[in-house]
Amino acid sequence: MNKEEKGLKGILKKIGKISNKNLNLIIKILCVLAAVSIWFYFDSLENPKITANIENIVVELRNEDSVALPDYNYEIFTGRNQRINIAVKGTEANIEKVKNNIVAYVDMREARFDENTLSRLMNIYIDKKSIPAGIEIVSQSESVMIVAIDKVIEKTIEDVNVTPDLGGQMLPDGYSIGDDIVVKYNGEIIRNITVRGPEQIINKIKTVEVIVDCKDRIRSFTASGSILLMDEYNNPLGDEDTKYIEVTPKSVIVEVPIIREQNVRLEVKGNRTGENIYKYADIQIIPSEVTVYGDTLVMDKEDLVLPIEIDETLITQRNGLFSSKNILETSGGITIKDDYQVTVDVQVNFQKVKDAYYWLSADAFQPINIHTDIQYFQILDGGIQIRIRGAEAIVDQLTDSGAEERHGGDIIAYADMSGFDGTTTGVQKVPLIFEFDISNLQDAELTEEEQQIYVFEIGPEPYYINVAFGYDDLNEDTQNHESDN
Repeated sequence: MNKEEKGLKGILKKIGKISNKNLNLIIKILCVLAAVSIWFYFDSLENPKITANIENIVVELRNEDSVALPDYNYEIFTGRNQRINIAVKGTEANIEKVKNNIVAYVDMREARFDENTLSRLMNIYIDKKSIPAGIEIVSQSESVMIVAIDKVIEKTIEDVNVTPDLGGQMLPDGYSIGDDIVVKYNGEIIRNITVRGPEQIINKIKTVEVIVDCKDRIRSFTASGSILLMDEYNNPLGDEDTKYIEVTPKSVIVEVPIIREQNVRLEVKGNRTGENIYKYADIQIIPSEVTVYGDTLVMDKEDLVLPIEIDETLITQRNGLFSSKNILETSGGITIKDDYQVTVDVQVNFQKVKDAYYWLSADAFQPINIHTDIQYFQILDGGIQIRIRGAEAIVDQLTDSGAEERHGGDIIAYADMSGFDGTTTGVQKVPLIFEFDISNLQDAELTEEEQQIYVFEIGPEPYYINVAFGYDDLNEDTQNHESDN
């Protein structure tokens, strides 16, 4: 070769005698390596490696069947659902693919337990099969963990308390939360809670608290309650303990009565069997009202009164004065404040009831509420007979038209024309309103108010009278009606 070899070949020939064939092969290999290096360089620019944290990797307990437990009542509890975090290095794309597939575990074949050794410190491993090429583990939050066993027991907690949560607020004045709070599960009242789990944790539980949200409540209500397991210091067990406990039932329904306080009046209620025989005239109750409290569902009723029962059969004489001490007992969710019973003085004046029939002639009817345009008014009926129910002492003294010529005696009837305007004429049925003139009654034992009370029913059917009225002379219908009579 006449000319001096230059470049890579020249350099290689200076190093030693290399045949042209081998020289070409070496050059090709070096070119490939250079190309690969260049590719990796530019690839690293486009897909750089990063370090990322992968959290909450659950640690599996492998080979549990190989663990020898003291007896069948023991179970592994501490160590289950343990979680660790690791940091890995790799491209973002590779990390994204693997982050949900990394597996951590402890090999339970390394554990040895007996009644004196209930816990072991176990190594945490990362399953290499879950780490693909290109991913490097940089760090691991925990490399060891405690695995413990304990005897599993079941316990029934009888002391179940309900705690209303008012959120730091106060109920409005006159309102309070009742004592009769009911806890239910599947519609049945329950009074205890069953817990099952490791003996050392179960033995911490002394009571059960059911928390129910009572904020902004002024009516009795039903809501779900949260169950808290409480220790001997009345503190709730933390998640590190409760996660190993099975609670039955897991959730409950709580019925919470909201109580309201108010004054209610007292009212005498007689024996219903005597209603057609006797009637109250004057009743005095001392005290006239009492302060009670009860469920808002009851207290919200309109016209709330407390009844005092009086046996009317005890009355042996007409107009007799009956006085007794009655013990007022409440029911239906109402309780008297500050006491469970109140002594009430009741003075009752009874009157015997009587039915009587009276004849009222046409002279007894007077028109009222008559329209100003009506020029004439004439009652066409000769009279009517009415039935009166009232106190015997009053009814016996009433006179009808047969005994008195003035407007039907003590009974006055008004023909109420308020339903007829200025366009109605002819013969119409007009309703009657009755009034009693008691000025001549001689029963000195009764006050005027009592006498008025004791005419308490007329009828019971309504009464009407035929009346002709109009704005000029009597029309033909009126004349025909008179001829028919």
